[in-house]
Amino acid sequence: MTLPWFLNPWAEVRRLRAELKWRDHMRLDMAQAYRDERTSKFHLARENTRLQCENSVLAMKIGEMEEHEVYVAMKNVAADAINLLEKREAENADLRRRIAEMEK
Repeated sequence: MTLPWFLNPWAEVRRLRAELKWRDHMRLDMAQAYRDERTSKFHLARENTRLQCENSVLAMKIGEMEEHEVYVAMKNVAADAINLLEKREAENADLRRRIAEMEK
């Protein structure tokens, strides 16, 4: 007849060793999971910082492009205004010439 494990000292030793081995594995697994979590948090924070920097650079470039577009638009408006003034000046000169011819 075999004794139950709680009455068999060698069975108790084997059970305790197995439990100790299991706890060691659990402790190591938990430590690895903690390290992995810390590492992933670090990498996520670093990636977040990189993306924030890239976002600010892109925002600056967009601002510069908008400023350039405004400058080009203002330059075009100024050029159109100058062309209109030159056209009106030419028309006025033509009208003055006609009036001078009519007065003769």
